[in-house]
Amino acid sequence: MRKKIFSQLIKAAQTRMKTTRDPIHDETHAARTAQYVQILIQDMRISAEHTQALLIAAWWHDVARTITNKPSFVWMPFIDDILSAIMLWWHILRTGSRCDTTRFAVRLIACKGMGTGAFLTRILIQKRHRILVDLIRDADKLDFFTIERMAKVLEVTSSSLIYHVGYRVGYRWCTNTNYVKMKTKAAKKYIIFLLQQFLSWLKQPIIYTWHTEQFGKLWTQKTLHRIERMMQRLTLKLSSATV
Repeated sequence: MRKKIFSQLIKAAQTRMKTTRDPIHDETHAARTAQYVQILIQDMRISAEHTQALLIAAWWHDVARTITNKPSFVWMPFIDDILSAIMLWWHILRTGSRCDTTRFAVRLIACKGMGTGAFLTRILIQKRHRILVDLIRDADKLDFFTIERMAKVLEVTSSSLIYHVGYRVGYRWCTNTNYVKMKTKAAKKYIIFLLQQFLSWLKQPIIYTWHTEQFGKLWTQKTLHRIERMMQRLTLKLSSATV
């Protein structure tokens, strides 16, 4: 794949993501997802073409969030990947960027999605390449526990009832082993590192106080304990797997 096409696609995604009205799924989230992809593949034998496809997918996977002024945390997660894949494909056709790598990036985004993702993966991705779908999913999940992202979440939660409710629901949903069950070996290690940082951040007096004022002391303590137990289980599983 020519470097010019690759850089143009990344730049186009960056430009689009700057216009999003969703502060949680913005340009910085896309950039961190791409960064996590690069971290996860360091010790893997991934071809240059597949690496480029993964990075394109990382930058474009939330572009659909830019088409609405009121992104929903209820229904958007179920359709944003499909819509983002369609938007990337349309951009590729319009700019003459079609090649094996860009087509594969479109398939990665479509297969990453909730609900239909597993079904599409069986149809669109060869078995030997399905680890690449796992990589883009893991990279996206890792960012939930990034402190930079959570700092933004706190800002919007304080000023929005929808995000206030979504914050509670999101914590309940994400702080369980099913959500943080990483597919790739590198992500299984890295999620523990992020959770350790995340817990330290939550326990900071100013952050802890904010949570108790917003959601109550009991909810905050239960949430901390839930994350601690989850981290312990993940550490135990990782240790058992390496024995």
